[in-house]
Amino acid sequence: MKTRFILLALILLLTACQSDPTPPPPTATLLPTATMTASPVPTQTPVPPTATPIPPTPTLEPPSVAAELLEGLTVTYYDPFDENLGWGMDIGVIKDGGLEVVGDNWRGLSLDSRDFTEGQGIILNLKYAPNVQFEMILDHGDWDTEGYRRFGIIMEKYPQSNLWRKNNPVAFNNLHGNFRPQADTWYSVLMAIGPDGEFLAAWWDPANPTQIIKYREKFGQDWAGLDWKFRIGGNYGTVWFDDLREIRFSAFKK
Repeated sequence: MKTRFILLALILLLTACQSDPTPPPPTATLLPTATMTASPVPTQTPVPPTATPIPPTPTLEPPSVAAELLEGLTVTYYDPFDENLGWGMDIGVIKDGGLEVVGDNWRGLSLDSRDFTEGQGIILNLKYAPNVQFEMILDHGDWDTEGYRRFGIIMEKYPQSNLWRKNNPVAFNNLHGNFRPQADTWYSVLMAIGPDGEFLAAWWDPANPTQIIKYREKFGQDWAGLDWKFRIGGNYGTVWFDDLREIRFSAFKK
């Protein structure tokens, strides 16, 4: 009896000394996978940026000398020779805001990007070194063909008309006026195409516009209604060009 009591007491003592059992981990609850639905982005028609107005090309006033020679004269295009704007160049280099041409056996350059016709022409500034021979011309057709025509200025010791037909010289006449151009001085030159095969060339000192020489000639219908290219050529010596202006006019003044 006493032994049973002792065994029972030991069992109760052992039971009391045991720690509480660790509860089993909770059952993991899986979270539902979220279905990602893209939010619709409204289709938008791109709105072009507001156009910034481009300022108009400044109106260039033609030289007063040219306005005294041509009716209804306007400048339609300006080339400051800051870069090559449509020139085909066999010789010549654009640098320092100008065009420099060193003559070499009549090699040259041409304004390939456009043609000139009646009521149009060019004005440009030039300066030349001593001992030069160069030309500025408007020509039509291919050299040594029946249709070839040339009108312009050739300069060596004094400016002269430069006129050819096919491969034959027509005239080399002095430009007439009241002064003689000198080397190392800036001048302005005009070449203009009139109706009915009439042409005008003028050369003046912009620092003293009363000093002017010019040449005007009418050749008739087989020189009329043609398109012309502007070209510069050099045989020897150096010439500098600047500020080319293309012009339009309605008539030669009497």
